[in-house]
Amino acid sequence: MSKKVVLNVVSFGFEYQQDLVKYWVKPAAEKCGFDLVEHPPDFAGVRTPEFAGYNWHNLYEKIKTGENDWDLVQVEDHTVYWPEALGYKNTFASFPNRILNGVPAYLQDPKAVPAAQGGYILGWHRDKVPAGVVPTWTDFFDFDKIPGKRGVRDFPPQTIELALLSMGRDVKEVFYNENLSRDEIEEQVRDAIHALEKNYDHIEWWHGGLSSERQLVEGHVVMSSLWNRRIMTANIALCPGAAPEDLIIQSNPKTAITICDYFVIPTGTGHEEAANTLLECMYNDEDALKGAAIWSTLQQNVVPSQKVTFKDEFAKQQLEMGSWKNPDALLYADTRFWGKHFGWIAEIWKDWRIKSGGLSADAFVASKPPPPRAENEREMLIKKGSSD
Repeated sequence: MSKKVVLNVVSFGFEYQQDLVKYWVKPAAEKCGFDLVEHPPDFAGVRTPEFAGYNWHNLYEKIKTGENDWDLVQVEDHTVYWPEALGYKNTFASFPNRILNGVPAYLQDPKAVPAAQGGYILGWHRDKVPAGVVPTWTDFFDFDKIPGKRGVRDFPPQTIELALLSMGRDVKEVFYNENLSRDEIEEQVRDAIHALEKNYDHIEWWHGGLSSERQLVEGHVVMSSLWNRRIMTANIALCPGAAPEDLIIQSNPKTAITICDYFVIPTGTGHEEAANTLLECMYNDEDALKGAAIWSTLQQNVVPSQKVTFKDEFAKQQLEMGSWKNPDALLYADTRFWGKHFGWIAEIWKDWRIKSGGLSADAFVASKPPPPRAENEREMLIKKGSSD
């Protein structure tokens, strides 16, 4: 009898990872006849001033030295192509003939499979913005029109874009354009930083998604650039069951900068083909996709498949505005661009934040687990998930 394949799975830890494995990955693995071992993300959870994000180098080094035994890993979008920019070779397995039914073509990539989509949205407290005003990014730093503090993430990807959009610039042309030289891109980075610096006294920085939500809920800021899932959970806390027009935290779907986390398959484990089979099953098996919808609602993201839908209108409206299902989305954050340029842009960002007094050697600390959801809230969210 042949030995059963055991796949080691790693995501972002805590309830997020537990729900991912329980509702989506495990049902697909059972269909494929694979066993799973869930690992804590020891490459994640440690934030460093050098990279202002997860320390992905641990993963790259383990693959390079042959010490890696993780078969399937969920990563941030810029991480898919960042290893190449850092000089690492053949970090993630490539499957150009992979079949993912129902997934938008622009999210399909030989080296990665989309895991969860969300977006940066301009959100604001209903009672602190003049009635009838629907802010856009060009209003973000217009304090005459809308007085008050702004919430901004202390991280270059998408914050650079926000600053450029606030100046009315076309990000696709002046920033993502592959024909631009590094000097031309750097000019845009420094212009964006100047825009942020000019409005520094009006900015409340956030590092984790929960802090961005609390800034709005507790009234520390009038408006914020935050993930749409945080707009949803803020409204669940402030006005459960409210109609869209009565939500306390309002948002403008036309400001969406959509992003995507990905699954990657590290090379060298000997299980690359099996991991790819698992990913195809996760997107092509109906039972697995039903679980994907539950995970989506529990963790407030969108699994980018035509077969994953939400029967609850509130969840549908709040979650899909940060995804490919939002026809009015402004911009898709360019994964390849950030993979190629993240390192040197992050260095410029770090230097500026240190000089501005906003970043110190202990600015980023080990992540603490978010508070677990109350069981009744989990039950409510599970009921909102449906894969029709």
